[in-house]
Amino acid sequence: MKVVEIFDSIQGEGQWMGVMKTFVRFAGCNLKCPFCDEASKYGQAKEMAISEIVAACKQEGVVLTGGEPTIQSDLIILIGALMQDGHHVAIETNGTGVIPPIDSLWVTCSPKAPDYKVCAHDEMKLVVDEQLTFEKAKEIAEAEDEFVWLQPCDGPDLELFQKSKRRIIEWITKEPNLFRAGIQLHKWYGVV
Repeated sequence: MKVVEIFDSIQGEGQWMGVMKTFVRFAGCNLKCPFCDEASKYGQAKEMAISEIVAACKQEGVVLTGGEPTIQSDLIILIGALMQDGHHVAIETNGTGVIPPIDSLWVTCSPKAPDYKVCAHDEMKLVVDEQLTFEKAKEIAEAEDEFVWLQPCDGPDLELFQKSKRRIIEWITKEPNLFRAGIQLHKWYGVV
């Protein structure tokens, strides 16, 4: 499997915010989001065996992220091995790939432009970038049983980041039952 890095940190987003996790960051994605802050790291990826990945996961909770984890071959085998080793496994996905049908797998779906494909999930987050409109965010949120996290578009463009935060507050003011403001708590604390 193509792994960029494995590290321990606090979960900075969503329902598990503030909980210590091991993050397994995979290389590669089937989308080319202009704000992606991980694509530049794909060249650092190395091939790792499933046993090596499992051995490197020290926390009870493990988050499989990327890039896009669902494009990795043997993903279901890795998830099974992690669970067998006693880990609670979560996956962060853009919703375009096949999610392994495992009951206890926690799925965070973060659909992106242009299609905003939604997969079965436990929580949903939307990155409020230049392409996401209020109407599209509302359409996606109204299809959910629970609220949708709105994440600011964080990257090198400070102006976009500030605009994203303002739009989040505006959208929550308009639809307080559909949305929740997300942050990247790990960045606020200055950790990876």
